[in-house]
Amino acid sequence: MRAGVLAGILVGILAGIVAPALLVTAPAALATPAGDPDWHIPLAPADAGPPDAPDAMRLQAALDHYQALAAAGGWPALPAGPQPAPGGRDPRVVDLRERLRISGDFEGLPATADAWFFDAGLQSAVKRFQERHGLPASGETDEQTLAALNVPVENRVRQLQATLTRWHWLPRDLGTRYLWANVPGATLELIDNGAPLITMRIIAGHPGRPTPSFADSIRQIVVNPSWSVPRTIAVEDLLPSQQEDPAFLARLGIRVIGTDGQEADAARLDWRKFNARNFPYHLRQDPGPANSLGRLKFVLNNPWDIFLHDTPSRRLFDLNSRTLSSGCLRLEEPEALAAMLVKEPAALAAALASAATRTLAFAQPVPVYVVYLTSWVTPDGAVHFRPDVYGRDAGLR
Repeated sequence: MRAGVLAGILVGILAGIVAPALLVTAPAALATPAGDPDWHIPLAPADAGPPDAPDAMRLQAALDHYQALAAAGGWPALPAGPQPAPGGRDPRVVDLRERLRISGDFEGLPATADAWFFDAGLQSAVKRFQERHGLPASGETDEQTLAALNVPVENRVRQLQATLTRWHWLPRDLGTRYLWANVPGATLELIDNGAPLITMRIIAGHPGRPTPSFADSIRQIVVNPSWSVPRTIAVEDLLPSQQEDPAFLARLGIRVIGTDGQEADAARLDWRKFNARNFPYHLRQDPGPANSLGRLKFVLNNPWDIFLHDTPSRRLFDLNSRTLSSGCLRLEEPEALAAMLVKEPAALAAALASAATRTLAFAQPVPVYVVYLTSWVTPDGAVHFRPDVYGRDAGLR
């Protein structure tokens, strides 16, 4: 089973040639989910035809464009080492400007009065590129930005093809109102009649405990939940910390429950004799400020015990890379989302004002799609790319 890793607490502790196969409009023979063993969303019928969702159609247009760029020779690679800085003069600015012009990020003149000058227009282009690649939009060509700039166009073509393949797998009718969580994009949206009502950042599973792609539905939430710690987290993450610090579990409000259902006194146990194979206890964390699930748990029903929840570690949402949990999805704005979904918003407000644990029903079940898409195109035509954090695109290839 998987659940969100102990929010923030454990983090603090542990804290050049185009292949002919690319030059096609879409994969000639679509890959199957066997290339993505963590795909658990019902497949579209074999005769469903190409996906007609606006997102998929924009992806197809982007794929066509990037294939044309590849056929034309792609973009120049930039040299390693410290890069030109905004406000300075450097001959390498010429290549940087050309690189960003080819990818559509620089829309000004091919050269300014001083072609070597790193002006405000070029800095804006760098920021635009960084935003499209999920990087801090500093406008400076730092190491991360340089690495992204030097990804060959052929790789981006493959990335778009992998994403379009997954769109072919998806059901053609996702519903009128649903939640859409994209793990590589680290975002969740509530979609209603094709438009997002709310968009927020999320934290998903780290590569060692990845979040699968699956479809589910939410029918209720728990306010002020307790947390039944999955055994994997108990023996791999918490047990070593308890062995080093006998007050560790008590400080976090975590109780030790024996096989008879009775609570054991953690202070009296000899923790040194326990290990992953010999641990006859179950751990449960009380509701409260330190609880790993925060104030809200959105209940799902799936084989991996994955759900959506709050977190007390708000600072983690500011990180550039947010694959940190043990599989569950932590939400940046759980209260705002809950208010849009529960049957009685007043009851939600009352429950949040108290310390009691309460379960509230939704007005109607809400479908949830957790997907793995490393590229997408926004309605304004911006093509976004994210790292293949779980290596699933590589598996498709």
